[in-house]
Amino acid sequence: MFFGIAGNIRTGKTLFMTIIGYMMQKRGYSCYSNYTTSYSKYISPLDLINFNIDAGILQLDEIHTMIDSRMNSQAGRYITYFMTQAGKRDIHVFYTTQAFMMVEKRLRELTHIRVLANHSKKGFSYRMYRREENSVDYQYMRTLFLSNAAAKRFYPLYDTKEVVYAPDVSSANIMPWETLMEVYDDAPTKQAFKILLRKMHPYVSLDTAGAIYDYIKAEDHDNARKLLGLDMKPII
Repeated sequence: MFFGIAGNIRTGKTLFMTIIGYMMQKRGYSCYSNYTTSYSKYISPLDLINFNIDAGILQLDEIHTMIDSRMNSQAGRYITYFMTQAGKRDIHVFYTTQAFMMVEKRLRELTHIRVLANHSKKGFSYRMYRREENSVDYQYMRTLFLSNAAAKRFYPLYDTKEVVYAPDVSSANIMPWETLMEVYDDAPTKQAFKILLRKMHPYVSLDTAGAIYDYIKAEDHDNARKLLGLDMKPII
């Protein structure tokens, strides 16, 4: 499931996501987040790139800093791939953003529930919309309200002023061309190459790994790079 929360600054987006995560953790779910809480395990963008997340609840604050609608970074594409595979790994993704249009298109299309957050003098309100399977339209569900007094009970769960910065992925485990060639040179057979590449990068299917091997063997390096998603220059 993908659950998105949008709203202006200080409208209680992270607060709402934190409350949900805390309640899910109380029910026995493992929780991961890219911001500090008292109940979840902190994860970095590199953990997403390298698939270092088990089944459970994944909370991503200000997700547009990681994968926005104008994304063109290699790391961003790997993170997006992780998102598209989250369901198969039994991972429920909750995220916040200032506007849904700032979020990468594929993630918007995967989002089952959208919440619009707002804050007034009385407290926080959350208008919830649900998209049915195979539909592009969202239907209004309900509006939840949280008074300012009630909200204060949850502030100790996280740092309300923590800033989520755009990730520095300069050291990410994204395979450069030289490393790919080392894997090719070390593998005695095509099957061995497929297994080695798969172990290093689980997003690559065995069929794709086999095709990459064939392209390298034929010295068609351009197509090998395209299959693996590499730029024409080494990434690191």
